Formats: sequence, C-alpha cells, structure tokens
Amino acid sequence: MITAEAAYKTHSELKPAALLQLSICLSVTPSFSLTQQVITGPLIMDINITMLDGTSLNLRVRPTDTVGYLKTLIQQKLGFAPEIQKLTFVNGKTVILNDDFRSINFYGLDSSCQVSLLLTQPPQPATIQVFLRKDGRSNTYDIKPDETVSNFRRRVQTRERVPNDQFRLVHESQDMREGKLSDYNVRANSTIDLTLRLRGG
Repeated sequence: MITAEAAYKTHSELKPAALLQLSICLSVTPSFSLTQQVITGPLIMDINITMLDGTSLNLRVRPTDTVGYLKTLIQQKLGFAPEIQKLTFVNGKTVILNDDFRSINFYGLDSSCQVSLLLTQPPQPATIQVFLRKDGRSNTYDIKPDETVSNFRRRVQTRERVPNDQFRLVHESQDMREGKLSDYNVRANSTIDLTLRLRGG
C-alpha cells in the first residue's frame, strides 16, 4: 500500500501515466472501505415497545427478523399471546405491522424506533339457547357452541339431578360422548335428548 509520504517523495520521479494510476489508487481506497462498512454494518438494533398503561420494553432484534418473531419475543417477556397483539408505529403516518411473515425492515423500522403495543381480545362465541328434552318435557340451556360435551354433561347432572353415568345425550341420532357441542351440529334452538341408561346395561 502506497503512503502519502511515499507518494510525495516519488511524485517528481513518476511519469504522467504513472501519476494518473497513483491518483486513481489513492481515491478508490477510501471508497472501498466505505462500501465494506455498509455491507458489514450493525446487524442488531434496539426497538422500544410501549403500552398505553406505561409499560415499556426494550428488545434487541435484527432488521430481517419477522413481525411474528417480534411478537414471540413480546410474549416471552410480557406474556401476551401473539394473536392478541397489535403493533403500530408512526413514520410520518401510522403504520400497522399486520403481516407476521414480513420482516420488520419491510415496514421501515430502524434502531431506537418506538413501537406501540395494543391488546385486542379475540371475538367470543355468541351464547345460544338449546332445549334439553327429558321424559317429554324440555328445559332451556344457554350454551356456547365451543362448550365441551363433558362440561355440558356436568351442568345437566346438577340441574336434572341424574348421575353422570346414568344418562346419554343424543342429538340428531348422534351419541354425544366427547368433543365440543358444535361437533354434533348443535346450534340455536337445537333439541338434545336425555335418555336414561338401563341399570346393568
């Protein structure tokens, strides 16, 4: 590598073509170093997560990390499931990080930016009313379609005063033994039949 001192000392001894070559070498070297610095620049950046209640969390991530990965880090630190997290930040306008498979640099996040965390609750299944028919008489029950059969049986046992092992629940000719009520096509105003088991049978 040619130093500035060496270039100065030999300046008078070089021919014009050699001087041109030396000038090119000296001007290209800093450009190469700058390019190298950009390529091998910082791979880690800090992002500040804030909530409306004042909770603050600092996370170290890579620009290529996905939004889904960022939500997983938040879950590990704060305990909030990814599906109820809504992440936004202001970059001239409000940007919503709504694609878990996109990288965070796709949304323009950079080091030291502030991301707001809002919590949303997934919609709860609506309560519906069904009928339980026993000995020709019907009682109404409020249920949710995702309620388990075992939980519904416990409610029936308490209300109808019939031991759990002495009755069957039947809907549309299906014996309801496990799973969810929705697995048996139970819907609003459905009628579920309670039949008593024969002793010893």
